[in-house]
Amino acid sequence: MSADQIKDSTWREELNERFGWMGGRHGLSFECGGGWRFLLDDLLQRMAATLSDEERQDFQVTQIKEKLGTLRCHVFNGNDRVDALIDSAENASEITCDVCGGRGRLRNSGWLTVRCDEHVDYRG
Repeated sequence: MSADQIKDSTWREELNERFGWMGGRHGLSFECGGGWRFLLDDLLQRMAATLSDEERQDFQVTQIKEKLGTLRCHVFNGNDRVDALIDSAENASEITCDVCGGRGRLRNSGWLTVRCDEHVDYRG
């Protein structure tokens, strides 16, 4: 991913255009780096596909964030299928750089992050 792509935050708006209904009337909020945009896109697509029309009525993504270096996604009125999808995305975030989306690993430089070698010191 180029430097311009890393700094580009339009991915948040793009995901909200497609999946904002999951976040309720205020849409989705992302408290994480853009390197996980592809993980999130895949997760949201899979959740949308797995929910029936009836399940969508009461379903809501309440929080998407980084915690202790990895992705966390919290939902209201999920189910076992949604939980499995979230677990998979959270596990994938453990090896995905939160800056560029490349292969990374959990690092502790006073703050836990998942970074590739190129972005280990990134402070975007």
